[in-house]
Amino acid sequence: MHVSDGGRDLCVEPDLYAEPLAYPGTPARADGLLVDGRFTEVEPAELEPALRRFRVAGLGERRPVIAVGSNASPGQLWRKLRGKAGGRLVLPITLVEVVGVVAGVSAHVSRPGYLPATPVVAPGRRSTFPAIWLDAQQLPVMDATEPNYDRVPLPTAACEPVAAEVGAAVTCPFEVYATRHGHLVDPSGSPLPVRPQPQLLSGLLAESPALRELAGPAPGVFVAVMRADPAARSRARQIFHDERRVRRGAVYRA
Repeated sequence: MHVSDGGRDLCVEPDLYAEPLAYPGTPARADGLLVDGRFTEVEPAELEPALRRFRVAGLGERRPVIAVGSNASPGQLWRKLRGKAGGRLVLPITLVEVVGVVAGVSAHVSRPGYLPATPVVAPGRRSTFPAIWLDAQQLPVMDATEPNYDRVPLPTAACEPVAAEVGAAVTCPFEVYATRHGHLVDPSGSPLPVRPQPQLLSGLLAESPALRELAGPAPGVFVAVMRADPAARSRARQIFHDERRVRRGAVYRA
């Protein structure tokens, strides 16, 4: 099998910086390798041999990071990392079942104008997320793309079965990017779940006269206003707090 042959062409997928309503992009739905501008499905047991063929760091030399938002999209990862992490871009991605964590919505507006995801603790809940396995050059590049987040460890118990499945000697815990701004909740106080961005924004705008006054009644107008005006992004964040839609806690706790 030639991993670089075939696979998913990432060049044709939406650039979320230019098309914020497409957030969070198309996630990886199977284990595989991102190689340059393509993502190819690869069986877990074949990942290490494939990495050796490319003469790049193996899984045991990489930092596994759970992706709950656009980092789950190979297309977005390619745009973030291409040409910035030295040499050829080769990035393993594996699906991970995590216990006690769900994808919520950060209580801030990103520079492109969308509301990004963040992990939220949800005891007893099981979620499947892609894990991206970053090497020593890729990790600081990825960190630099997440100025509103801290990279924090997940509970070790959530990662052990995954490490065994891919055959990697993982010596560090799985990590995740967690927002510094708290997460949004619905009117009942439950964490607001990640949805397609137009649906998410439509719901928030319908519930908030202050948001509509700030950025119009429609998702397209909202993202246009937000991406053009840092002050509007700050005001939206304050509205979330004024309307008691924000929960904070230890790192990513609900």
